[in-house]
Amino acid sequence: MIQHLYEERFLLYARTVFKDNNYYVLGCCAAEMKKNVSYVVDVVVNHHGVVKECQCECAVGTGPDAHCKHVQCLLYGLVQFGSKNEILTRQTCTQRLQTFHKRGPRDQEGSLSVILIMMLDLNKRSKDLGALLDSCS
Repeated sequence: MIQHLYEERFLLYARTVFKDNNYYVLGCCAAEMKKNVSYVVDVVVNHHGVVKECQCECAVGTGPDAHCKHVQCLLYGLVQFGSKNEILTRQTCTQRLQTFHKRGPRDQEGSLSVILIMMLDLNKRSKDLGALLDSCS
């Protein structure tokens, strides 16, 4: 379950600072059930890699020894960073490639030919209407 949260990029960001032989990690993890909710996670890890304290803003993650899935997702990300030298976080809109210049499903050649046929049909009908109006006058 935690691996799924991490791989689905529920981890929004992670920041660390090393001070007094401890790593202080600040992270943010998106809620799984609520789309627009995220929780700030704080973790303190000593220089041997032992978690000393952790807390999360969610209801389960209160206190200095939280064990919620948001804390676990952040810790899993830190382990992945230690082994693979990369961490998966949710991409921002500026990290994704532009897509406005790419052809969408409505811009395919088939739909263009349908539009041209409709335009020719309208052009023919307007000529027929013009001929009908000329005959009436």
